[in-house]
Amino acid sequence: MEPVEPGNAARDGEGSAPASDKDRLLPPAGEAPGARLHCPQCGASWPAGTVLCVRCGMNLLTGERTAPPPASPTLEEEPETRLERFAGRFPGLFRPKTLVLSLIVLAMAACCFVLCIVLLSMGVVMTAATAGGVGLILYAQAVAWILTGEIQLLVEAMTEFDGPRWNAFILALIIPLTLALVFMGLKPKA
Repeated sequence: MEPVEPGNAARDGEGSAPASDKDRLLPPAGEAPGARLHCPQCGASWPAGTVLCVRCGMNLLTGERTAPPPASPTLEEEPETRLERFAGRFPGLFRPKTLVLSLIVLAMAACCFVLCIVLLSMGVVMTAATAGGVGLILYAQAVAWILTGEIQLLVEAMTEFDGPRWNAFILALIIPLTLALVFMGLKPKA
């Protein structure tokens, strides 16, 4: 009688030597080395040499199924209050440094608008238009700082606007400009 190797005996059915864990993961005789294993629990196909089925958690060596990790508790989100929603849209109003600088720029814009009106009343149209344009840019800058809560140039601040902030920015520009045009059109009749 020839000596029988334990791994081959388990594969060929000869002898009574038990198959080791390593032998169980090797493909049966006659199959290519790239053969696949099938999970006995869920039937998923895995490459030869796989130890754990990641689909169901079955340990292919021991035949035991590992327990899934405990589920993390889900946190229920509380609905936003009106103040939180307002602070999310206008963070600059709640940051003192940004608010103070925005008020300074708003004061400069107001001075430019007053200068514009004075120059228009004297008939100096081009200079008045320039002063009004500078005032508009300063006003838009102050509004952008209030909406973003950060000190950055107007163009950079505008790139961070989302839908509600764009709406607020446009309304903040249109309403004062409309009022200014209405007041400029109301001249007392002499």
